[in-house]
Amino acid sequence: MTFSSNGGGTFSANPVTTDSNGLALVNYTTGTKGGTIQILGTVSGFPSATFYEYVIPGAPTAVTNVREMRSPPRQARCWPSHWW
Repeated sequence: MTFSSNGGGTFSANPVTTDSNGLALVNYTTGTKGGTIQILGTVSGFPSATFYEYVIPGAPTAVTNVREMRSPPRQARCWPSHWW
């Protein structure tokens, strides 16, 4: 699975190999660009998954965990970290 972003950030790995359950795990560090950032996850032969993140430049104020991206089937779930 490969990831891309229009925000100038970096991924911890790219591409990422899914496990036996079709799950892929990657960390994304935002760049200095503020505003809405689009992150695209793609696997050949399947529809892409799109995530949006709003970035406020400066020191971090919150962290959001993104989990469970399967291929197939394609699904993504996002939970704010304060729900844990």
